[in-house]
Amino acid sequence: MSHKETILYSLKMIDNLVRKLMDRHITADKQGLTIMHTWIVGFLYNNPDRAVYQRDIEREFRVNRATVSGMISLMEQKGLIRRLSVSHDARLKKLELTQLGRELHEKQVRRFEALEGTMEDALTPEELRQLFVITDKLRHTLETLVQND
Repeated sequence: MSHKETILYSLKMIDNLVRKLMDRHITADKQGLTIMHTWIVGFLYNNPDRAVYQRDIEREFRVNRATVSGMISLMEQKGLIRRLSVSHDARLKKLELTQLGRELHEKQVRRFEALEGTMEDALTPEELRQLFVITDKLRHTLETLVQND
C-alpha cells in the first residue's frame, strides 16, 4: 500500500491545504496570528456570558499550559483580548475580547463560512453526512489513543 492511500496521509494533506488557505486569510489581516489564535478568539466570542480562563482554553483545544500562555500573551499584546482579575482568586485572570478581537472574529467568520460553503458544494448531502460520521469515529479513536498513551 502506498503512503498516499493511508488515512493519516489523506488527513494530513487536507489539514495542510486548509491551514494554507486559513493562514492566507489570517495573514491578510496583518495581525501576526495563527489559526489557533483565531479559534481562541472565536471561543471567547461565542461565550460572552461565561467567565473563561486559561485552563478553559487548554481543555477546549487540548493544548498544554505553556503553549496557551504564550498565545494569550501575544493576543493581549495585539490588543485582541484583556486579562481581568477576579475577586474570588488573585491567581485567576478572566479572558475577555476587546472590540478589535470581536471585529477580527466577525471578519474571520465570513471567510470561514465562504470556505465551508465551497467545501460543502463539493459533496452531496449524503457524502457530507458520511464525512461527519467517519471523522467523528476517527476523532474518537484518536482521543482514546491519546488518553491511553
